Amino acid sequence: MKAKTIKSILKSVHNKFVKSIEDDVVKKLVEKNSIITGGSIVSMLLNEDVNDFDYYFTDKETATRVAEYYVNKFNKDKGFNARVEVKEETGRIKIIVKDKGIVGEPQSHETDEGESITLFDDDTSTVEELKEKETEKYNPIFLSTNAISLTGKIQLVIRFYGDAEKIHENYD
Repeated sequence: MKAKTIKSILKSVHNKFVKSIEDDVVKKLVEKNSIITGGSIVSMLLNEDVNDFDYYFTDKETATRVAEYYVNKFNKDKGFNARVEVKEETGRIKIIVKDKGIVGEPQSHETDEGESITLFDDDTSTVEELKEKETEKYNPIFLSTNAISLTGKIQLVIRFYGDAEKIHENYD
């Protein structure tokens, strides 16, 4: 895929995502202070399917407000009690999830990094499948310490924030 086409797709994804945000302050922050980067761009360059679009934020305020907005939405929708924690001395933003993951009849799994996560114990075995299964776009379906996964193939990374150079420095 050509760079011009990729740019057009990313702009369309971004505009639709921003339009879905109901809080005007968060909407304006995301509109101006976010970066889409990562595997989606590589996938499009190679004409492969995109797993998700990774959003990073250019400043602490945006990352914090976005995390709070979607954690509150998740809590309300799922009857959960997750919270956002900001370490002022380090600037680190974390999502604290007591039960680690999504609500349902949980089944515990371990990630490559050794972090325990919980997935639904039904016919769905991955977050990627949940992203496809949910019909309404941009609803939070999974919380981890570092990111929030939304339907509509959006992942909001809150662990790192800053300009593109700083984000890519920390990029996994």
